[in-house]
Amino acid sequence: MPASPIRRLVPYADRAKARGIKVYHLNIGQPDIETPAEMMNGYRNVKNGYRNVNIRVLSYGPSQGLQDYIDALVQYYGRVGIKVRAQDILVTTGGSEAILFALDAVADTGDEVIVPEPFYTNYSGFAATACVKLVPVTCLAETGFALPPKAEFERAITSRTRAIIYSNPGNPTGAVYTRLELEMLEGLCVEHGLYLIGDEAYREFIYEDDTEHTSVLNLAGIEDRAGQGAGQLLQRSAARIPGPERLSMRRNREDTGGGLPQARGRILRCCQVADSRRRGIRHLHA
Repeated sequence: MPASPIRRLVPYADRAKARGIKVYHLNIGQPDIETPAEMMNGYRNVKNGYRNVNIRVLSYGPSQGLQDYIDALVQYYGRVGIKVRAQDILVTTGGSEAILFALDAVADTGDEVIVPEPFYTNYSGFAATACVKLVPVTCLAETGFALPPKAEFERAITSRTRAIIYSNPGNPTGAVYTRLELEMLEGLCVEHGLYLIGDEAYREFIYEDDTEHTSVLNLAGIEDRAGQGAGQLLQRSAARIPGPERLSMRRNREDTGGGLPQARGRILRCCQVADSRRRGIRHLHA
């Protein structure tokens, strides 16, 4: 898939505007006709509508995400111990697209991704779209759906294995993996050259005071091969996700040396936009 020229040009235009230069946008069909008042009034009057938004022309939003939203995310992640910058965030259309991006970035057709089961049923659809084979490793109800021992994961690793994906808390089990469990996965990925993709859409759905959520981005020593899945892709200063111009539907091994583009590193983080909205923007700004 060719890179988006819009995504490549927008940063140049934004920097020019910051210097006071008038920019004429010919890249998209941005409307200049005022949006009918009846439509906007109806939008404001619906339950949970945006009553205080005064929009005269309803136009395209920035494809990289609204800056106010990105800034709010930086604040939110900072409060939970994950340091990111605004330029480290790429907003996606929900967590599903972010996980798809992650699978497409780390695996080629016929490659394998290990997943603890029971797992979120739509992982099967994401894997099929990416032409990737999911390899399940069973978690048992008798152990509270804790991760099985390291040896069971190692038995599932083949020459085509590229990553391990998991959700924490687990969907549908609700199991919250401990730091020791995640450090076990971290060691596996470092030892076998795999990527680790953690789906953390439900990170706040923990109801026991003595249970702490551990993010994959809180793990040390795995910055070059960690991914957190939940609608935006994030990077930390220690490692960078491929920029929009580098993401393709299949990575080119000749161009990337068998992995993701080395110049930008490999860290992927996905966080569900829909879930963030459910918790409320008030929570992000609190």
